[in-house]
Amino acid sequence: MLRHYLRLGLLYFDGDLDLNTPQTTPSGAFDGMVMAHILGRGVPELAGIGPRVPMLSDQDVVLFGYDAESGWIDPPELEMLERSQMSKFPQARVRADASGAAREALGYLEGRSEPFLVHFDVDVMNFPAVDVKHPGGLDMDTAFAALRIFVGSRQCAGLVVTELNAERDPDGSHTARLVDGLVQALGARTTRKEMKKTAAQPRA
Repeated sequence: MLRHYLRLGLLYFDGDLDLNTPQTTPSGAFDGMVMAHILGRGVPELAGIGPRVPMLSDQDVVLFGYDAESGWIDPPELEMLERSQMSKFPQARVRADASGAAREALGYLEGRSEPFLVHFDVDVMNFPAVDVKHPGGLDMDTAFAALRIFVGSRQCAGLVVTELNAERDPDGSHTARLVDGLVQALGARTTRKEMKKTAAQPRA
């Protein structure tokens, strides 16, 4: 997307921050370093895989739904969060008013980006079929209420869904609920476009 859009935004809807680097990570899992490398930190070979370095600036990113109280966010990540200029919507704020927080986050992105990309990590929810469970995460209705607002924007250019672990869903019931929520969220986007098209048609 950076090869096509100069002013790209990122809505990082995730239970974690992923701000570790190889120097700070206690686990060694690259999954917890993604955001750090997008922002140009960490290993130069990874931070430099895109068409520019950094791929995004702090001001291009909205962190939405992260749970600083889960125990999965490491102290160096929290220190980096405090120093950063990323727009921050912690889970407690989202839980209190998901739609209101989502509209505020959306207003920020629409005001400074051409399009934006939504990264949706399902571990932001209290969802069993993930690699890293967050029992205190958002309930699915709350998470999808916010997601519908993001993908309904005309400036939303893509949705990335991550972290589903099918091995932890042997009967497929959790995956079915996830797919249903995604379909409804994307359906809201289609409905909005159809409403605009109808409104633009000349009346007899």
